[in-house]
Amino acid sequence: MKLSELRPCDNCGGKIAPAFYIVRISQALVLPSAQQSVGLMMMFGGNLKLAEAMSPNPDAVMVFGDQDKSLMTELIICQGCYLAGKIDMVRLAECRNEVVAAAANEARFIDCGECGSEMDQNTIGEWVCLQCEARRD
Repeated sequence: MKLSELRPCDNCGGKIAPAFYIVRISQALVLPSAQQSVGLMMMFGGNLKLAEAMSPNPDAVMVFGDQDKSLMTELIICQGCYLAGKIDMVRLAECRNEVVAAAANEARFIDCGECGSEMDQNTIGEWVCLQCEARRD
């Protein structure tokens, strides 16, 4: 993590130095291939490690944030908040996601030179006015 990526504590807004915590939150999904490992485990007398070693696909869980970093929420928590234990992770994750979405949305729109409303970038990288449909590269 670079110094430029640091920000105040997401819980209290205070300073984080010298020690702080990074909490990464992502949704995960148990894959259908988990059934193979469970079946092999039953065949091997409950030995899950052996079943995973013998399974054609031992990865039974997909973490979405590992596949796409935009699906991972990263929180910075100061040591004081962490030790106090009064952290509402759901609220903090939602607030952080709103901040990230707002920043992405700001970068996505520019002002139209013809009518003054917002221009949006389409999938081929061309800017299109949302009101007068003027275009520019």
